[in-house]
Amino acid sequence: MMKIEGVYKIIILILIATGVFLINNYVKAQEINIEVLIDGVDDVPKVGRIGEPIKLEEYIEMWHSSGGYWIYEDIIIHDAKLNSNLFNEDALASAIKGEFAFEYELNSELCEKLIKTKNLKVVCSTTLKDPVTGEYKAINDIFYEKPSIELKNGKIYFKGKPKLNFYKKERITFEDIIDDVLEVQIPFVDPDYGMNLYAIWSRKSGGNKSVGLGGAWGYFNKDDIFATPNVPTIDEIKHLADIPDIENYSHILDIPNIDKILERPIQELGAIAPS
Repeated sequence: MMKIEGVYKIIILILIATGVFLINNYVKAQEINIEVLIDGVDDVPKVGRIGEPIKLEEYIEMWHSSGGYWIYEDIIIHDAKLNSNLFNEDALASAIKGEFAFEYELNSELCEKLIKTKNLKVVCSTTLKDPVTGEYKAINDIFYEKPSIELKNGKIYFKGKPKLNFYKKERITFEDIIDDVLEVQIPFVDPDYGMNLYAIWSRKSGGNKSVGLGGAWGYFNKDDIFATPNVPTIDEIKHLADIPDIENYSHILDIPNIDKILERPIQELGAIAPS
């Protein structure tokens, strides 16, 4: 099986009040007029901010099975519905009905301020950077339409239909890289937005990951499609970072939060050890 994982890094929500109810009635205060603004696209008010920015670290992951279908949670999309064209990201996104919702539980103090607000502007941005310009990408680079925001039951809900962002600059397949033949051609996720992961299970496992044969992070360099990741060894990493009990680890991927320690995306750090 192969998984495509769309990584949205951190979605930032900045809350700005432009009018306040002088009431404490929770039901009436829930009727808030919420306007969603896109940082870098819309005009953002310079005053009226409420609290600190809210950070949502979210991603969408979809598995493609050798059985000929995509699966995400309880959603199953058969290849036949896509006319067996797995490289059409728009067709796949269209087959996923509805929006994805990310939620964030508000602290009581912030929640109390928001439910008294008459008009609320929510500024959406992301920490996803353009590798060429170094500028942050706008939310509409990763969602088809402007997301919606809802406040309910002490939580803020961010809803939108995400783009899958396949790599389309040139027609490259996994077959080209491994120099072997596969029954199904799977698209690469543009590494600026996400990554591919691969898992191998025995046909006798019944899909039980605990008896799997292993897997790998899908390193993919757009500038050199046949490049392999430069992965430091345990001995080499000793000189790069101070990691407690490093002698107890046999591979750098065994080290908790190694991607954050080395400040490198996890897909650049090699294969998952076989099960």
